[in-house]
Amino acid sequence: MAATDKVIPASLACRIAELATGTDVAPLVEARVFRVLTTAGYEQSEIGTMTGHRACYVGWRLDLLKLIAPAQTALENGDLSVNLASWIALLSEPNQTLMLARWLRGDFSGARHAERYARAIAEDETTQF
Repeated sequence: MAATDKVIPASLACRIAELATGTDVAPLVEARVFRVLTTAGYEQSEIGTMTGHRACYVGWRLDLLKLIAPAQTALENGDLSVNLASWIALLSEPNQTLMLARWLRGDFSGARHAERYARAIAEDETTQF
């Protein structure tokens, strides 16, 4: 299948995208809807247009699907903010486990502190040889 091939027609894709545009839609639900559309051949920019979001927003939501299961559960339960979850999702599985445990234990002064820590770990992981 070529990169431009679409598995479902645009009209149906738009109807599917509507599932992710409500105000009460959970971040992981958005992510799952976006994954359906990317799997169907739609680019993040196209999904963004369908949902009224920027392509980077679509990408951030898709990144949430990289979270380990306990982190997804914590996000769904409200024990983990979507911003912090987005940073944790960029980490390797062992570091996701570590960050989640430290967050739930209360080792950080707040979400911004935890986000800075996760960002530093992500940077360290990407610069390792």
